[in-house]
Amino acid sequence: MARKPAKPRNPAAASDADALAILDPDIALEVADPDTGAPVQITVHEFRFREGLEMRALAGPLIADLATQLDDGAASSGGGVEAVLAAHGDLWLEIAARATGREADWLARLRDADAARVSGALWQANMSFFVRHIVAGAGPGWMARLSASQTSSQPLPPRGTETSDPSRRH
Repeated sequence: MARKPAKPRNPAAASDADALAILDPDIALEVADPDTGAPVQITVHEFRFREGLEMRALAGPLIADLATQLDDGAASSGGGVEAVLAAHGDLWLEIAARATGREADWLARLRDADAARVSGALWQANMSFFVRHIVAGAGPGWMARLSASQTSSQPLPPRGTETSDPSRRH
């Protein structure tokens, strides 16, 4: 069976959709009900103002440990973040429960793949919340260390100077 050619994308429509995603970052997902296996639609929503205040208080220990990862430079790989989430598993489930309107026990029984999608959507929908608080908790030194680790080990020669590389002739 032949495939229909794709319709050309409307750049204006794409930018409108991107703008709406920024304004309403809530994410709808379909997961398998852990009790029946039936497909269930859930929405992971962005924390609103009041809820953000409550979540900041609730998530304090998790945010502090994530900030330590950033401050130590250990968060360069996802393994550090995963270890922190594992250490705060019950807390992460409670945060996910608040963001989805589901019971933490129900979320805890999700299949691993579905739970990973919910967790990823939670990060995505609430990225600004987490980044803002994690960076604030990391303190001022982490940015200097990040900048220092990303600088070139060999500085570029000043403009107009000859290089010692014989293959580079003017």
